[in-house]
Amino acid sequence: MDVFAFPSRTDTFGNVVLEALASGVPAVVTNEGGPKFIIRNGETGFAVSDVREFSAAVERIATDASLLARMRLAARQSAMSVSWDAVFESVYLAYERSLHAAGRPVRLLSVRGRVPARTLAL
Repeated sequence: MDVFAFPSRTDTFGNVVLEALASGVPAVVTNEGGPKFIIRNGETGFAVSDVREFSAAVERIATDASLLARMRLAARQSAMSVSWDAVFESVYLAYERSLHAAGRPVRLLSVRGRVPARTLAL
């Protein structure tokens, strides 16, 4: 597959978009809903606003061999950097920053060290 076309305007996450990227397939999505946050516009695919832009983006990827090659590589690399550990790390970091800003600095345990859950002593 050269390009994954996902025209949903209501999907909240778009796991299939992430699966396409993990397979090295760039995605064209709408600029509404969750998938626009999964792709990096112009790097791993395109987020577009209307049907005309959607079809033009699909055609551009399908007909520009060098763009397709760059996007394939970027799509795979982007998807491989996504994991539940990375998601939780960013959430925990946000908690730490919020607590620090509230005058309650706290250090949470890292999931990178394979600790199943962080602990928080308040």
